[in-house]
Amino acid sequence: MRDDFSFPVFVGYELMNTKSGIKGIDPNKRIAGQLTRSHGATYLDLADAPEKKMYQHNDGITYNNNDRVISNGDTNNWYATSWDGSRLFILRKFFNIDSKMHFAYNHFSEETTKWLITDFEMVSQFMLTDEVYQAKLYMDHIFSWFRVYNPNQDLSKVNSIEYNDLIFQEKKLKILVRGEGNQKQVLLS
Repeated sequence: MRDDFSFPVFVGYELMNTKSGIKGIDPNKRIAGQLTRSHGATYLDLADAPEKKMYQHNDGITYNNNDRVISNGDTNNWYATSWDGSRLFILRKFFNIDSKMHFAYNHFSEETTKWLITDFEMVSQFMLTDEVYQAKLYMDHIFSWFRVYNPNQDLSKVNSIEYNDLIFQEKKLKILVRGEGNQKQVLLS
């Protein structure tokens, strides 16, 4: 995962089955937004103020926007895809940090919201098959996580770390951790 990024995204609050059998965001219910990661924090600017799915309206009056989603505790995971479909995100933990109503002469007004995302992942597809045979994960600063190599070392002389015979949910797996890259990084002390 890159340190900083910004993607225009479509967000869906639920997934639907597609003709290919892989779950995806319903194009008729998607909402435009901007997913941004900067200086260690991730934000979602959304052109919507999502409503709680099972909220009971009492006499048509809502107080203090208590019909609106405030955090992930009010809803399920959210799903986002870049506009070209090349990047997919599952948003697990989030909370609303700002909400604005925009008005203009001769225009309909709509509320926009800003969310702090505290748990998300980038995936190759929203729902993986039950049997995943191989997966690759690219991480910046891998030396900080696994101490595999220092960015100033010659990568051709670095040994990989291999974990064999691991068992997760009664499935045997192997993890291979290695450093690779095409440029040296400047380390901050």
